[in-house]
Amino acid sequence: MTNSFVVAVGEVNVAPVFIGAPSDQTIGVATLLTVTNAALDSDLPANALSYSLLNPPAGMAIDTNGVITWTPTEAQGSSANTVTTVVTDNGSPALAVTNAFNVNVTGQFVPPVIQSLTLSNGLVTVLSSAVNGRSYRLQFKQSLDQTNWADIFPEAVGMDNSVILTNAAGPTLESYYRVYLVPLP
Repeated sequence: MTNSFVVAVGEVNVAPVFIGAPSDQTIGVATLLTVTNAALDSDLPANALSYSLLNPPAGMAIDTNGVITWTPTEAQGSSANTVTTVVTDNGSPALAVTNAFNVNVTGQFVPPVIQSLTLSNGLVTVLSSAVNGRSYRLQFKQSLDQTNWADIFPEAVGMDNSVILTNAAGPTLESYYRVYLVPLP
């Protein structure tokens, strides 16, 4: 007597794993944080992965590719934040793993301070303190009696904690300048 039968071997779902997990970060107020999470699923075929955050600080987001973005507000200055990323597979049963790292936000936002102003060959050059990665605009008026400031373009982006802005000197004998931090969209 002979019997035949079919053996079906099902895959056992294995939890995804983080690769190159993010390290602790320190950023300033009003500075954009961008952190990329990466995970692998060793199942065959590989399961689809989804990313989420567990109790993130207000304003922090994560996209479908695991990229976290956050610009802390002044109210979030001088804070320590634990960020927990969750990656979940779509296997049966669905499995998830977490990774946590710290984001320390330093101090309160410090407004830009003009460090130098020079006039050379009809061009005014203003050097100001700045937050790296933020946009700044030079503004001017010709009299302290004027209530409105006029915008000067183009804007410039802060690098190495400073920003350089320029303006062609006008025909007036005096001009007053200020550096304006462009609000985030």
